[in-house]
Amino acid sequence: MSLLRIEGLTKRYAPNDPAAVDDLTITVEKGEIVALLGPSGCGKTTTIRLIAGFEVPDAGEIEVGGELMAGAKTFVPPERRGVGVVFQDYALFPHLTVEQNIAFGLRGLDAKSKEERLRTIIESVELGPFAKRYPHELSGGQQQRVALARALAPQPALLLLDEPLGALDAQLKKEMIVELKVLQRQLGVTTLYITHDQAQAMTVADELAVMKDGRLEQVGPPELVYRRPRSRFVASFLGQALVLEGHVRSGQVETALGTFPMFRPDGKVTLAFRPEDLQIDPFGTIRGRLIHRMFLGDGGELYLVDVNGLRVRCTCPANGIWPHQVGEDVGLTIVQTPATLEE
Repeated sequence: MSLLRIEGLTKRYAPNDPAAVDDLTITVEKGEIVALLGPSGCGKTTTIRLIAGFEVPDAGEIEVGGELMAGAKTFVPPERRGVGVVFQDYALFPHLTVEQNIAFGLRGLDAKSKEERLRTIIESVELGPFAKRYPHELSGGQQQRVALARALAPQPALLLLDEPLGALDAQLKKEMIVELKVLQRQLGVTTLYITHDQAQAMTVADELAVMKDGRLEQVGPPELVYRRPRSRFVASFLGQALVLEGHVRSGQVETALGTFPMFRPDGKVTLAFRPEDLQIDPFGTIRGRLIHRMFLGDGGELYLVDVNGLRVRCTCPANGIWPHQVGEDVGLTIVQTPATLEE
């Protein structure tokens, strides 16, 4: 069942400007978390503001929980949409304690119900020992939990997260993204997660929606979008990719990297090689010169190889030991079939 339905959503901030959001159509199923992913300026935040009711669309419809929130003759104000929002800066009230910040959105409840709900949500985000502290007395991760708890306290039908981890350092982001995923699963709240960070999106999302210039480029499970990108933009934005033109003839595809089997109809193709599609192999038929190697910790090593002027990235497992040094001639082997782009 769809909890959020967006159809043909369009928004321009000035009549002659390009659309910030351009004919956007997407659904989010109840209980799932969808990551809306794209570079700065692609329309992600405008989309969230339209869903929350902070902006009025020029065209299209927004439906939450089966109720029309925005359409040709309909506009439901933000406070009546049942939508919780967490922005990057958290927007906590500095003069209120943790529990007072969280309780701010709990209107219309009697004292007992409010206290019970407040206690439940504080425990769910593990902020019990910090309930009487003020925002300036908390770490960045704790402040993020307070903002999240405040958005969740009224039990919204839909949670919107706009770069919620942007203010945290790299290690804390890794920890918080896991906590966020666990909490979302526990509470079952339908979530739209906005980010430009591919790693966060891949970690947290049930579905990825990749956005460019106000339009959706591709929607699907993270593994599918990563392994089978439809366009050059998706292939290059989501991870690293070497995009090459090829020509298929009689079960073989000819590319600048060489010729290898590909069972598809004869004709031109566009291929996207991920680093893990290639490995250094002393017997590999693709020959080049190693120009850089980078240790990635538990992610193994990344190699950059010059093959006739092409900068080719390849990986080896974390336990792989390769004697090659920068400047040496090396061989490469294709170990996974590269993605075929639709364009």
